[in-house]
Amino acid sequence: MNARHPQIVILIAAIGLGLQLAACIPTSTPRGDARLIHTPSWPSGVVDHLSFPHVPIGKCASFTYHVKDLQNPVYPGGFVLKVPWSEASADRHDQPWRSTIIHASLSEEGAAPFYQRTIDFADWNGGVADVVGSKRLFFGFTELGPNRPHLAKHTSYTLRVTVVRPSARASDDVVIQAFDLVGTRTRNSQKH
Repeated sequence: MNARHPQIVILIAAIGLGLQLAACIPTSTPRGDARLIHTPSWPSGVVDHLSFPHVPIGKCASFTYHVKDLQNPVYPGGFVLKVPWSEASADRHDQPWRSTIIHASLSEEGAAPFYQRTIDFADWNGGVADVVGSKRLFFGFTELGPNRPHLAKHTSYTLRVTVVRPSARASDDVVIQAFDLVGTRTRNSQKH
């Protein structure tokens, strides 16, 4: 039958491919002050990440973000600062962003923080990603991998970011990086 009706075989294959591609389209839903981006990904499973507004670090200020009603906990792993290539050197210590100190904390609504950390940008040691015309520097908060602290499983929380000492460049801002590999998390949690 397949030899007589190649159009049907092609149509069925095209529908199957279309369904597979549709399953990879990311979805975005508001979760308080952040947006949850749910991205199916082969072969690792699903990548969930939260998209927060950028945090300006050019002046002393505090920012509060409420994250609400997540299906699974997704915590900020760190902060990313985009800089010119010439400033992405761990050997130099004269970059304008080196003066920055931020304090970030995670808490339940109205409760004491269950995790907090002060990040001094002067301690940056070279975590970097290339981007066209610039570099992105990574400053760890909850970290990723085996050194990640054990965090309570909150699906709603408040993230507070305070710029204790600003960057010498008023236009600097950081992106909050928060993601979770859902497929990896599920497999790892079954080992324990």
